[in-house]
Amino acid sequence: MFINPYTGQVMGLLQEGKNILVLPYVYIMNCQQVNLDKLRLVLGLLLFIVSVTEVILWPGGRKIIPGFKIKWDGHPKRLNFDIHKVIGIVVTVFLALNGFTDFCWNFYDQSVPIIHALTLIPKSPEVSSQPVSGQSLMVLSKILQRAEAAVPNAKTTYIPVANKPEGAITVAKKLSDGSSMYGQSEISFDQYTGKAL
Repeated sequence: MFINPYTGQVMGLLQEGKNILVLPYVYIMNCQQVNLDKLRLVLGLLLFIVSVTEVILWPGGRKIIPGFKIKWDGHPKRLNFDIHKVIGIVVTVFLALNGFTDFCWNFYDQSVPIIHALTLIPKSPEVSSQPVSGQSLMVLSKILQRAEAAVPNAKTTYIPVANKPEGAITVAKKLSDGSSMYGQSEISFDQYTGKAL
């Protein structure tokens, strides 16, 4: 349903089985994106495995200091081998991180607990609304007023509305000097009382 945000008037409906001109292209692009994500997942995992293998097979693996030495006055073949060995291990570290993070990005929900355990950073508590029986949801305009009071002079960029009774409404704001496209300030509210969580 398309709604005019200023008047609340319903501008149009999109029903299952009926297409508007652009919809098939959006659907195809989304399917391609899903396939690209699967490809990135596989390539990220392979890149990480190859990088770990490279570290295991690296000639300096047994003796670290000599592994980073380059014999500048050696035979050209030796010099080429030493340069290849040093550049290879340095680049491999970045490739392993790239592959690992790409893999984690695609398994975000499963990766977050592992990342918190490895970095010893406690996970932030989930914000949630307290459902009150018989009470209607807070009006969105009042939530926006409270968000404006919390982060004044910032542009509201998006509002992911709660999709379950205990979910919270989040208002994302972008400060005038912010470099991020959508801003990095987010305020979550209880969808029943409007309390900032």
